[in-house]
Amino acid sequence: MYLMFGDEADPEYTKNARFFLYGGVYIPSRRANRLDAAIRSIRRNYGFNTTDSLKFSAKDCPNELCKEDFAKAKEEVLQSALDNDVKFCAYVVLHEIAQAQEIHTRIRWGMNSIIGNYNKFLRNKDSHGIVYLDRLSDPNIFNYFTEWNSKGLSLRNNNYLYLDRILSYGLTCDNASSFASVSDIVLGSFRHCVNEEQRDIVGKKLLPKVVKLMWTNTQNNKLLIREFGLLLRPKAAVTNPKYEAQYAELIARLNEWLQEGKQEVDQS
Repeated sequence: MYLMFGDEADPEYTKNARFFLYGGVYIPSRRANRLDAAIRSIRRNYGFNTTDSLKFSAKDCPNELCKEDFAKAKEEVLQSALDNDVKFCAYVVLHEIAQAQEIHTRIRWGMNSIIGNYNKFLRNKDSHGIVYLDRLSDPNIFNYFTEWNSKGLSLRNNNYLYLDRILSYGLTCDNASSFASVSDIVLGSFRHCVNEEQRDIVGKKLLPKVVKLMWTNTQNNKLLIREFGLLLRPKAAVTNPKYEAQYAELIARLNEWLQEGKQEVDQS
């Protein structure tokens, strides 16, 4: 059994956010208690109050913590995720393409892609799972839950992808569980690497850990991340040279940042 926690990052297009991201962390239930204990220990060790948020953004750093300790706490959360077999998948789409849709549609497409990936992951693991999404302002969210459970994911050809491995859907929020911190920090770390290209010192430190969390598969002796732990969209080839160049630049930069760790984001 697995627990998925989903959240979005940079849903609005700004000069510092070229890409919209939606992410999901897949937590094995057999390690949930241990992971929860690790996050609670990190909070105690660094002096977080019981109501303080433990999130990625610097603006969420509690007043009583120095920036250095806040950064160390986040690093320990990433390491705890690695130590407890957490897997991560990120959906990434260029805002210049996605902005043609209103924000709820953008987020729904991201959710759909991650939930479809989660079902694929669960089939690969011969397991089942539950979905928890960070709270949303979309008034149709419970209609989506009903549709996903009764019919599956709606496809463009009026067919449905049956989600046979997912047992239940629900909403959660910050501090409702330790796993919300894991989700926010893992996705926030990857968002930093994708959209904060000028802040490469931090990015080069974060990216190898995040990539180690990503779901991968091996085919023909090659380790694959694309379409497993990384969903670049649109899935069809981007024919506009301007957009194609931005995706190529992203992959090239991520690979450059990963060179020291001898990792690579596959190009296909």
